[in-house]
Amino acid sequence: MHGYDVVDPTRVNPELGGAEALDRFVAALRSAGLGLVVDIVPNHLGVARPELNPAWWSVLRDGRESPYAPWFDIDWSRGSVADSGAG
Repeated sequence: MHGYDVVDPTRVNPELGGAEALDRFVAALRSAGLGLVVDIVPNHLGVARPELNPAWWSVLRDGRESPYAPWFDIDWSRGSVADSGAG
């Protein structure tokens, strides 16, 4: 519904060869003097069902206290809706 393909961000997609294929790919990159950047965007994962994106829901529920807070680029200096009187 949100336009993104979603797989478990904690595992390499088995449809793409899994961890073994990733290891071979990284070895090939290194032998060519290259590296690999993996950009996981957890807030682009589904949000309708909390069990599908526990990191995002943890941040929504617990704010800065969430163990996942550093995963997200959140401007905490802006305060919250509750702090602003807007909610």
